[in-house]
Amino acid sequence: MRILSELFKLGYGVHIPGDKKHLYDQELQWYLDPKYVYIPLTNHVKHGLRSLVKVGDYVKMGQKIGERADNIYAALHASVSGTVVGIDKYLHRSGNYVDCVVIENDERYKQVEELEQACCLESQLSSQEIVDKIRESGVVGLGGSGFSTYVKYVSTNEIDTIVLNGVECEPYIATDHNILLNRTDLVFEGLKIMMHAANAAKGVIAIKQHKKPLFDYLVQFAQEYENITIIEVPDAYPMGWEKVLIRQVFRKEYDRLPADAGIIVNNVATAVEVASAIRGDLPLIYRTVTVNGPAVEKPQIFRVRIGTQAKELLALAGYKANVQQVRLIAGGPMMGTIMESDEFIISKGVNAITCLIEETVDGQRPLELPEEPCVRCASCVDNCPAGLQPVNIMIAAKFGEAETIQQLEAKACIECGLCTYVCPSKIPVTQWVREAKKVMNGGK
Repeated sequence: MRILSELFKLGYGVHIPGDKKHLYDQELQWYLDPKYVYIPLTNHVKHGLRSLVKVGDYVKMGQKIGERADNIYAALHASVSGTVVGIDKYLHRSGNYVDCVVIENDERYKQVEELEQACCLESQLSSQEIVDKIRESGVVGLGGSGFSTYVKYVSTNEIDTIVLNGVECEPYIATDHNILLNRTDLVFEGLKIMMHAANAAKGVIAIKQHKKPLFDYLVQFAQEYENITIIEVPDAYPMGWEKVLIRQVFRKEYDRLPADAGIIVNNVATAVEVASAIRGDLPLIYRTVTVNGPAVEKPQIFRVRIGTQAKELLALAGYKANVQQVRLIAGGPMMGTIMESDEFIISKGVNAITCLIEETVDGQRPLELPEEPCVRCASCVDNCPAGLQPVNIMIAAKFGEAETIQQLEAKACIECGLCTYVCPSKIPVTQWVREAKKVMNGGK
């Protein structure tokens, strides 16, 4: 079993300024009427899900339009009603162009008949029926992983605790904070449903320290629920990684999955969608997205339909007047993906759009940091939450040494970006580890 680095075993990490407190009390903005939506035929693992519709078909909101039927099932649903006008490639959060089902919104939002049925309580369903509903609703991990949620609930392990992860340690992102504050009832109901699905006795909601108003509010709300507690964890990065979170809260280690320690971890946004799937039979067709960063004129948090293009939200948030060139990131600056244009799609896995200033009107380039030679300080090793040796993985990648890369266990890297953040020489170490993974996989 690989252990966490000594730094993280002590319960610490690296504090990274969040630059998001201005969003904590902001109202959620609803943007639900795009002219077109672009539903990517992909899940968190592979592209190329099978389309169940063709050009010219009329689809209803909530209708299943794509699936991948294998050991990690994935279902995709129309987020509007309207006509399928194309199946073409558009920019995905992965940085790749993937096939998308393009639907022209008729703004009638006609629902499939199943959505008009009466809702049901989780107590009326067996654990297996809940898991089946989560599966068919297409709910995935909404903290950014995009992993099919139902898979966690088919484990043969005995589960004692369900943890809702609301730590949100990436800078600029306040999506989970907004959900905890404004959709609290669905968060708790989703947690109750997950506990029932796993036959778990306890539920925990984890948030960062220094959020006293939110903490007090959640503690008060939790009094209406049995066996649900609110806990605070240090304001350190990457405390939101489930391995670090479980060690901090439960002092437990595990090798493969949290279920090995009797725990399932889900994001708070995922809990909301689980509640919607069970109580309202509603598939995953909406996403809450933070638009923030130094380049943004009016940082906001939006509730949007899956398949909306990022440029529509960026037009509403706007750029600051002195910004000439922007670096767009799907997700946060630590683990997100740099986008080549603002036409990328808000897919299930996009929880934020981060806008960094690349160049101002006077020619200043605040992101321009010259790379210097490695000084062998081992900061990347000391700060790696996965207990890896990023600098040695980087060297092996430069020489294409696949066997060495494998021995250094590069595949265990979660690409948190911390090695790059702490590097005094400004070396993009994380990117080199990504390259190492490609070398290990034969260049793929």
